[in-house]
Amino acid sequence: MITITEQEFLNYTGINLSLEIPDKDDSANKVERTILLWTKRIYRLMTKPIREDGDMSDYQVECIKDAICEYGAYYFKNGDLFRLSGFDEDKGQLIMPSEIDKIKVPHEVYNMLNDCGLIRKNISRRTRINQNIDDIYW
Repeated sequence: MITITEQEFLNYTGINLSLEIPDKDDSANKVERTILLWTKRIYRLMTKPIREDGDMSDYQVECIKDAICEYGAYYFKNGDLFRLSGFDEDKGQLIMPSEIDKIKVPHEVYNMLNDCGLIRKNISRRTRINQNIDDIYW
């Protein structure tokens, strides 16, 4: 599994993970645990099956690393939106789950993974085109 190091994240964002992540029960593993969480979330977004890391080009490897760093910066700015309850304290109301799903991962991360071919987008499983249907309505 391709992932990043603490130094790569520091170079990309300027954020020192050792200082920014609060201490929990396993403060010695807090950086590795957080990076692993981000990596797993990025891997869940990818729809192209990857059997081994050697199957990817250098460009795809860099895209994955950049996507992890970009998601990590978003994580620090907005908090862990995957664990958001849906209650907005500022407005005093519940946020719809569909709205939370839209903001869990920034669009830049999707675009990075899509540009390097790690997200497949298609219309449907099977699409049949029939030219005769167009003639009926005209």
